Amino acid sequence: MKRLFFSCFCLFCFLFSLLFPQICISSALLGIRLWFSTLLPSLFPAMVLSSILVSSGLLEPLLVSFKKFWHSVFSLTPFGASAFLFGILCGFPMGAKTTADLYQSNKISKQEACYLLTFSAFPSPSFLTGYLSFSILENQLPNHLLFFIFFLSAFLTSLFFRRIYSISQQSAFTRTQKETSSSSFCGAFGYLYYE
Repeated sequence: MKRLFFSCFCLFCFLFSLLFPQICISSALLGIRLWFSTLLPSLFPAMVLSSILVSSGLLEPLLVSFKKFWHSVFSLTPFGASAFLFGILCGFPMGAKTTADLYQSNKISKQEACYLLTFSAFPSPSFLTGYLSFSILENQLPNHLLFFIFFLSAFLTSLFFRRIYSISQQSAFTRTQKETSSSSFCGAFGYLYYE
């Protein structure tokens, strides 16, 4: 059923591009311009920095001093807390990317990775203040209230999914050999989604 839906969607997109080529070309150019001028400068340094921090092992000593806080409030290990922080500070898709990187490097379990993916994806602070608050809401809502709403929703989501994924207060999560999958970024998400 999923393959049929996906095939129909691809066929529809192909026919649409044949029938309306000007709309497709102008939209593609606008998307590429937006990506190059906004997303690349803001996300690329964050992605490189998070990958370096995850692979070098510098994150755990920085977060281990707050280990009790992360366990009591979010039921996370220090590595899991880093994915949550990258999600808050850098915005989409850094929380999910850091979670996948940590899972692939055996620093968090599949259980903690699935749990993290439920609440570690945030809009970036610049998106909240610059676009949502200024352009959409026309400064009718104070920025601190906007941040509070988003962070409260993440905390409440973590409380709900904590029970579903049965996250315990143990100090380290380890993956079994059965949980090991391919090392690609897409493989991490595919494995988390399909199993």
